Amino acid sequence: MAVFGTQLVISMIIATFFAKISPYYSFGRWLLTRNLHRYLPPSDDELRHMAHTPKEPTKPRRRRRGEEEDTSFMIPRTTPIELLAVKLRAIDAIQLKFYVEYQWLIDFSFTAMAVYVLSELYESVLSDGTEFNLSMIWCTIGVVFCVHLLYSLTRMFFKLSSEGERSICLTAGLLFLVIAMIVLVIDESILEFGLNSAHEDLATNARAFLDQQGVSTVAPVASKFFFKFCLAIISALLGAFLTFPGLRLARMYVNSLKLTRENRFRQLVLHMNFMTPIVILLMWVKPFGRDQLTLPQRGKAAFISEPTFEQIRLFLIAAYCVIRFLLFLPHIQAYLNTAHERIVEIKKESGRVSNKEIQQSVNQIFAYMCVVVLHYITPVVMVLMLWCMLKTLGGYTWSGTFVDWRTKLPASNATETASTLSWFKLRNLFSPVLFRGLLTYLLWWVLSAHFAASALGLVYYSYIQE
Repeated sequence: MAVFGTQLVISMIIATFFAKISPYYSFGRWLLTRNLHRYLPPSDDELRHMAHTPKEPTKPRRRRRGEEEDTSFMIPRTTPIELLAVKLRAIDAIQLKFYVEYQWLIDFSFTAMAVYVLSELYESVLSDGTEFNLSMIWCTIGVVFCVHLLYSLTRMFFKLSSEGERSICLTAGLLFLVIAMIVLVIDESILEFGLNSAHEDLATNARAFLDQQGVSTVAPVASKFFFKFCLAIISALLGAFLTFPGLRLARMYVNSLKLTRENRFRQLVLHMNFMTPIVILLMWVKPFGRDQLTLPQRGKAAFISEPTFEQIRLFLIAAYCVIRFLLFLPHIQAYLNTAHERIVEIKKESGRVSNKEIQQSVNQIFAYMCVVVLHYITPVVMVLMLWCMLKTLGGYTWSGTFVDWRTKLPASNATETASTLSWFKLRNLFSPVLFRGLLTYLLWWVLSAHFAASALGLVYYSYIQE
């Protein structure tokens, strides 16, 4: 059987289908313009009417070529200013910076999940296990694009004139580097990532693979220090990239709670959305997770079995992604409503303010919207893609057990075996134990770094800024 076979056919059909309909229908465009409202700043005439300021007669004067007429004027800061709410349209959002990246991310993620679901159905029903699951390439591309987007957003802050954003990024990166080093040296009896088993399996397989190729040294691979040092560097970069998305999530969370003070149910859902990562992170802390749920306690039988515990961990991550997607619109609307806060901040000061400053303050909220959208949705998409890769490459089954797909050899046909022999040699180099350890750690780290930044932002916006 071919290495890709039916998997390639599934991917080509779905990719062609979405490529044909994307010019006419985009899931990302529909999601962003479904039920959001933005605010328009008052015009010059409306500001004069609100401030009861008559229009001053302009003196005719000769202007230089290319010189624009100065239409600015001053009004009292205590002027009651009203903003007009209008429904967000696609034609308004398409001109924003990072809109193309947002639409591509959502549409690609939707396509990748369709490929993944169909590939999983094919693997469980018809496949003999010898084909490569091509949906893993889709998920890998999704993770790489998410990291690239986070890097682009972080680089944007470095280009700003303010030194505060740069200091936050550098400080967060160094802090997460120290935290990652501490996490990586914690014993497996506390944090059960399986990194030690992953390293041993990689070193053994690499040594056997290189011996077959006539290469005798595997010193870089065999070094556990080098292995974990690389993970610490990757963790520091991911932590720095996730700092501003975490702070932004905290700001939207605080604003959403203010808008739903009279709706207890919505506030409960918002609290669940923000606090769910804590439950997921504790599931990999062995004394709080596995030991409490799968071992007998005080003479009583275990609460759940080992396979059920693995199922719960997988489904908790899936539930986290679903909740974040469902609360996408309320959080973005909470950000758009901060236009009113800009007006309130202007009124707090005494004196007069320019009409241009008022209009610019309100317009900046909408101009920055796609950056905020990516801050919210990109970490969720990354977690979703890593979750799919962990489930498949880590050898998980939906029943909570583990399957080593390396034991599924190709058919005994001599021609097929010869054509796929090199593929299976390379495939055996990367085992489910290796993928399970690496992807579990990366998934846990992305959730913990994002939540740590969000918790810090929550403290700042709830207590310090107030």
